[in-house]
Amino acid sequence: MRRFLSLTLLFPFLLNAQSVSLDLGKSSSSFIYKESNGDRLDNLSNKRGNTLNVKYTHPLSNKFGVGLGLERNEYGSQYLDSDNHLSWDISYFGINLDFDYTFDLLKNSIKDSTGINNHSLSAVINTGFSDSWLIKGMQEVDDIVYDLKEFDGNFNNLLKVQIGVGLLYGLDEKTSFSLKYSFHRGLNNMETDDQKLYLFAHHILFGIVIDLKK
Repeated sequence: MRRFLSLTLLFPFLLNAQSVSLDLGKSSSSFIYKESNGDRLDNLSNKRGNTLNVKYTHPLSNKFGVGLGLERNEYGSQYLDSDNHLSWDISYFGINLDFDYTFDLLKNSIKDSTGINNHSLSAVINTGFSDSWLIKGMQEVDDIVYDLKEFDGNFNNLLKVQIGVGLLYGLDEKTSFSLKYSFHRGLNNMETDDQKLYLFAHHILFGIVIDLKK
C-alpha cells in the first residue's frame, strides 16, 4: 500500500513539471558493518552495479528546483580472507525527492544554419531523499546463498539521503546533457540481532534533460 501511495505522488507532479531527465550510470557501494559485540568489519570491498533514474523537475525560482522521480539501483559488497567469505548483491526500486541549485558557468549564443542556438554550461548542487524497496537480493556466507527477500531483516526497505554535484551542457533551449556525481548514505539499519549494517554508495551518471515548456 505504501508503495502505491508513493507512486501516485508522481501523477499530480507531472502536470506541473518543467523538465524531465533520464540518467544512466554506475554505482560503487559497500557497507558500514558492526557485529553484535561492537567490532567493526573493516575489510569490506566495494562492488559495482548499474543505476537508472527518471526525474521530473518543477522550478521554484530561476536557480532552485524540486524534483520527483523513480530510481533503480544495484548495490553490493564483499569480504574475502583465507577463512571467511561474505558478500551481498542487492537491487532496489524506489521513489526519490530532491532539490537542485543551478548556476551558470558559461553561456554563449552560436549562430548556425538553422538560426541561433544557446549553448550553456551550468553547475548543479543537489541533495535529496529516497525510499526504495528490495526487488532482488542475495547474501552469500561461506558458499551458502540466502535470498534476502525471504530474510527476516531490514533489507526489504532502504531509506537513504544523497548529496551531489554535476554539470549541465545545453545543446539548445530544450535539450541539455548532464554529468553528475553523488554520494548516498543509508539511514536504516539493514541487520538484526544487535548487528548494524548501513549502506554507502557513490554514483557516476550521464544523462539528458529535456525542457517540457519551451
